[in-house]
Amino acid sequence: MPLPQPDSRFCRIDASKVAELEKMWKTHSYAPSNEYGIKASNKMMQTRGKGFRHEKTKRKRGGYRGGKLDFQIRSQKFDEATGSFI
Repeated sequence: MPLPQPDSRFCRIDASKVAELEKMWKTHSYAPSNEYGIKASNKMMQTRGKGFRHEKTKRKRGGYRGGKLDFQIRSQKFDEATGSFI
């Protein structure tokens, strides 16, 4: 990352890379793939604020009864040197 000019303000984010990130993170919608996911999503959407963590932990303790678990990895790595996703 180049050093900032003396008369410019400090910024950790390179403005030229923001457009690519915005495209990826534009939508935060959730599309559950099975009935269990739909039911859990509807219950958790009603919970806001401080009680969310409590409700989430409570649901995790209950055990999963929704069928086969999917362990597919869906994450993307970001290479800071090139400013693109790998």
